[in-house]
Amino acid sequence: MIQKERAPVNPVELHPMLVHFPIALFLTMLLVEVLWRIRRESWLERASALLLDLSAISSVLTVAAGFLAAVAGGVPLSSLLAGEEAGGVAGAVAEHMQRGLFAMVLLVGLAFYRHRVRRAGRSWEGWLAWAGLALAFLMVLTAGLSGGELVYRLGFGR
Repeated sequence: MIQKERAPVNPVELHPMLVHFPIALFLTMLLVEVLWRIRRESWLERASALLLDLSAISSVLTVAAGFLAAVAGGVPLSSLLAGEEAGGVAGAVAEHMQRGLFAMVLLVGLAFYRHRVRRAGRSWEGWLAWAGLALAFLMVLTAGLSGGELVYRLGFGR
C-alpha cells in the first residue's frame, strides 16, 4: 500500500476549526451556571467551573491560531498592531483580533478569579462574577460576529 505524505495543517484553516470550542464551552458554562444558581447542586458548580476552565484554555489556543492565520493570510504585522486604522480587510482582521484577544483575557481572568474566590472559601455569586460573565458574553458575541463578517462578507480565508 502506498502511503500519501500528509501536508501539515494550514494555519489559515486551524483557526476556523478551533474557534467553535471556546464559544460552545462558554455558552454551555453559562447555562450550567444558571442551573447551579437555581438548583444548588454541587456537581453543577464543579461542571460550570470546568467548562469555564476549558473555555479559557481553548480561547488561548484559538487566539494563537487566529494570529497565525492572519499572518499566513497575508495581513502585515504592522496592520494587526495598527488596528482599525489599517482599513480594508487588514483593518477588519485587526479589529477581530482585538475583540478575540479581549474575550480571551476576560475568560482567562474569570477562570482565575473563580478559582481564587473558591480557594478563599468565598462565594462566586457576587456582582463582579455576573458583570464579568456578561462582558465576556458580549465580547465573545462581537468577536464571533466580526469573524463571520471577515469570512462571509470580505472573503478572508476562503
